Order: sequence, then C-alpha cells, then structure tokens
Amino acid sequence: MKKLPLLLVTLLIVSTAVKAQCPANVKYTSAKMEMYDSTMKLMGSHDVVTVFETNEKGFTATQQGDEEIVLHGDMKSSKCDWQELNVKGKMVMICDITDPHETVENATVTIEAVDGKLTITMKAKEYADRVMRFVVDKYEPVN
Repeated sequence: MKKLPLLLVTLLIVSTAVKAQCPANVKYTSAKMEMYDSTMKLMGSHDVVTVFETNEKGFTATQQGDEEIVLHGDMKSSKCDWQELNVKGKMVMICDITDPHETVENATVTIEAVDGKLTITMKAKEYADRVMRFVVDKYEPVN
C-alpha cells in the first residue's frame, strides 16, 4: 500500500516530462514547399514563404504570395520524440486541416529534425498520391 503514492508520483513526473518534450508555441518559417508522390519522388517545388505556428490545440499555416492561403489544423492527438529539441527527433500530430475550400480529416503533420535540419511534412488519406514537405529555415518560440 505504501508503494501506491510512490507509483502515482512517478507517473506524474513521467507524464509531465513527456508533455514538456512537446513544445506548444513555436513559429516555423519555410521559404520552400516541395511536392512528392506517394513513393517520395519529387514532383515539383515552389519558392513560397510559409509560416507555421504551433500551439497546444494544433497549428496555423499561412502561405504568402499572390493570394494568402491559411490552413488551420485542429489537433486530435500528438506524439513527441525529441532526443534534442529541433535538432534530432520529431513531433507527429494527427489533425483535421481546414482551408477556405475543404476540411481534410485525420491528416498527419510531422515536424522532424535530422542533424539540425527541420522539415514539416503533411500527408492525408484523401490525397494518398501527394505529400507536401516544407524545409524550415528558422524557428522561434512564441509567447
């Protein structure tokens, strides 16, 4: 019976550490969007500034250009595995993504860092033949 409080404290510490591993408010800026097919063969790229802002509820992505395009991602679940934040590891969010024309349910948004190079990848079942990838040029915490 004395082990129960110790177990509860341990679970609280572990769950707090896991939640702290997922940064909530971060602004990622990308100057390039790449489109891939389902086999990850590059189909094309566009030089366009896209700003992603993540928060505890999901993300907002604003693409600047001739016409400003805004995506909203309402997070349903997330998983973080950062060995070193924004240097090595990743965060995966399952989101319902809404733009001015449609809503895509259960899309996978992955923010991944390999050797300090960050990318954001978006995949959806409705568009199984397409993958969007954004190369992150800079990131900063947002208060």
